[in-house]
Amino acid sequence: MSQVRLLRRLLLVQLLAALLFLTLLLGFLSRTWSAAQGRLVQEDLEVRARLVVDTIRSMLPEAAGRLQAFVRDTGQAADTRLTVVAPDGTVLADTWEAPERMESHADREEVARALAGQVAFARRYSFTLHTEVVYLAMPLTRDGQVLAVLRAARPALPLDHDLTAVRLVFLIAGLAFMLLVAAATLLATRRLRRSLRTLEEGAARFAAGDLALPLSVVEEELQGLAAAMNRMAQELAGRIRAALREKNELEALFASMLEGVIVLDQEGRIQRVNDAAIRLLGLDSRRSLVGRQVLEVIRHRQLERLAGETLTRDSPVAGEVTLPGGPGGDRFLAVHGVHLLDEDGLPRGGLVVLHDVSHIRRLETVRRDFVANVSHELKTPITSIKGFVETLLAGAMEEPENGRRFLEIVGRQADRLSDIVDDLLVLARLEADAEAGGFTLAPHPLAPVLEAAQAAVSLRTAEKGITVETDCPPDLAARINPPLLEQVVVNLLDNAVKYSGNDTTIWMEAYASGEEVVIAVIDQGPGIAAEHLPRLFERFYRAEKARSRKKGGTGLGLAIVRHIVTAHGGQVKVQSAPGRGSVFSVHLPRVAGIEAAPAGPATGA
Repeated sequence: MSQVRLLRRLLLVQLLAALLFLTLLLGFLSRTWSAAQGRLVQEDLEVRARLVVDTIRSMLPEAAGRLQAFVRDTGQAADTRLTVVAPDGTVLADTWEAPERMESHADREEVARALAGQVAFARRYSFTLHTEVVYLAMPLTRDGQVLAVLRAARPALPLDHDLTAVRLVFLIAGLAFMLLVAAATLLATRRLRRSLRTLEEGAARFAAGDLALPLSVVEEELQGLAAAMNRMAQELAGRIRAALREKNELEALFASMLEGVIVLDQEGRIQRVNDAAIRLLGLDSRRSLVGRQVLEVIRHRQLERLAGETLTRDSPVAGEVTLPGGPGGDRFLAVHGVHLLDEDGLPRGGLVVLHDVSHIRRLETVRRDFVANVSHELKTPITSIKGFVETLLAGAMEEPENGRRFLEIVGRQADRLSDIVDDLLVLARLEADAEAGGFTLAPHPLAPVLEAAQAAVSLRTAEKGITVETDCPPDLAARINPPLLEQVVVNLLDNAVKYSGNDTTIWMEAYASGEEVVIAVIDQGPGIAAEHLPRLFERFYRAEKARSRKKGGTGLGLAIVRHIVTAHGGQVKVQSAPGRGSVFSVHLPRVAGIEAAPAGPATGA
């Protein structure tokens, strides 16, 4: 609502209030004046009647002729109509009319009351005088008996004329009062309008950021509002200063970060980028990057994909990219992205953070190379030791019993070292193949792979009387590398055989579950405590070291399983508890175009 409309409404309200007050006051004064004038007229009529009441009483009832003459002459002289009415209502004398032509007055209100012994007044229209008339009726008594009624009457026209004059005076005074009220209200509203304009201009200054000059108004009613707005301005100024400090601190932090940071809007346009990101990505710092599409700036397919996923996925995005190297070799970047939301929970962009992990990756490469080199160096002496031990076992020993026992121990250790070397070589080869671009995967049924793995461990299961029950639909298939997946299943079965008791059963199942194909190996072994499960697939990690070494194995089998499954784009999981056996499950992604018969685990430990 504008100020002009507000002030007009205030003025209209004031005038209506004044008009209502004047109307009520005029009505009250009119009624009061009319009542006062009526009492004066009644008193005047009563005085006039009492002046002649004794004379008229003395003429009753014998001097009727003299009575008419007296009433006529006296009434005309006093300008008052006098009427004498008999108890039966017959008019005996009247100032203006002949009594014989007048009708009975017994039904007149004031006459009836006077006949009852009361002095009565009435006001009504007189058809005889053709005007409004005020009547007084007074009983004429003698010895307690009403002889007649004397009625005095005067026209009410002077009374009404006086009341009209009074009303006119009050009306003129009321109009003058309303004019004064309007003028005073107009002056007050003009001052109020100036104060409101001051507040409006101050609010506009505050909105524009100018919070220095406080507001000041004269009207007491608006001083509280002005003080509240001044306090608001002070609080806003403090918050703006705090926000600027935080902004400057964030800018300094953003510029000094070693990690690269890229802020994108929902359309994939760059909103912010720090120097570290420009350096890590090898971008041209002399060109403005803000507002450009990320696809225009970053010429790396995998990095573009991760940035796109950041804008479309609700969960955090993580990945690693390799940038072609310069003099220092390839650069490895760990990429983390998160979707940004506005205050209403709607997507407004994404944040991409780049970590340079090139040094870590180079150290890992050195470590892998070291393991591979050490394994190759140890292979030859271990093979030589094994050959000598076999020669000695053939009979070249001076103490056959002890020598044979010692050499058998040496032979077992040599076999173990050989197994470790073989497994290390397998891991090195798996990692090398993964870095080179992964393995060749193709659609292949799973049943032959499981059957081959079961055949590979058949001798060991036969030694312990263990039964392996396999459940796999013949048409269940996935995109796999059959020899590598067979090695995964062999390792899982080998572990199950090692830790299962004699004459027990191992279940091996394959089935489709949603978007996955699952291969599960279920044993009835001693189970694994919960604290060991997260690290079970680390190299050389053993849940129970003494018992594991007694069972044999290199401690690398599950690590090999994890590497192969990861190379297939899947994951390996374990469910176990002490005394309840273990369930190792391989989860591979289902691929469109490959039919997988839906099924589920039918057996459990």
